[in-house]
Amino acid sequence: MKSSKSKKSDINEISTNIINTELSIIEKEYISQFNEKELKAYNIAKSYLGSSFHLIKSNGFIEWAKK
Repeated sequence: MKSSKSKKSDINEISTNIINTELSIIEKEYISQFNEKELKAYNIAKSYLGSSFHLIKSNGFIEWAKK
């Protein structure tokens, strides 16, 4: 039988996976509306900034999410 600490850890992991999946869907929806120039800028930013690039923290995404 799993300990309550292990159960909480499992629940946290499942919650994180659900949130990440939902974000991924929203991010894909946002990216799909890019024109050619925006897509090129996005790919350059992602490539240059690597793991420090967060689409959901970008000004463009924030403005788009408000709509």
